[in-house]
Amino acid sequence: MRLERCLAILLLVALATVPAALAHSGDDDHSLDSRDLERGFSYKYWFEEAGTLEYACTYHPDEMSGRFLIREGAPSDGVFVDLRDTRLVHNDTAMLFLELEVAPDAYVEFVNHDQDVHRIAQTRFTPVGAEESSSASLPLALAAGVLGLVLFLGRRPGAP
Repeated sequence: MRLERCLAILLLVALATVPAALAHSGDDDHSLDSRDLERGFSYKYWFEEAGTLEYACTYHPDEMSGRFLIREGAPSDGVFVDLRDTRLVHNDTAMLFLELEVAPDAYVEFVNHDQDVHRIAQTRFTPVGAEESSSASLPLALAAGVLGLVLFLGRRPGAP
């Protein structure tokens, strides 16, 4: 019975840790992070891997956030984003949330024309294919968790 308890606890721990593993944050060695951008300064970032990169201004996350869809065949020219009046501006259109498609070898340049200091930083990166593997792993993780719970609750009272 002791082995069943150990297995049950291991399965419950696995179930508790799988959601964190599914929320892949990408490779932190090459994350988008402009550091503080004062007025007149810019920051350029090159995309290396296909996927979805989400970002936000660490000082104004509710007003300045967005997503880059990094796909083969997307425009590979540089993308310029102005930081103006606590808004993201692309092609003279200001918005709170900016979504753009770019190629893996393209770059984005953030230019601060605002009075405020901004820091654009990556909040999440999901590589291409990670969405499919995450959704395929979830039923298996749930089944393992249910099995662990059944084994744990099904033990006899007073058994070693």
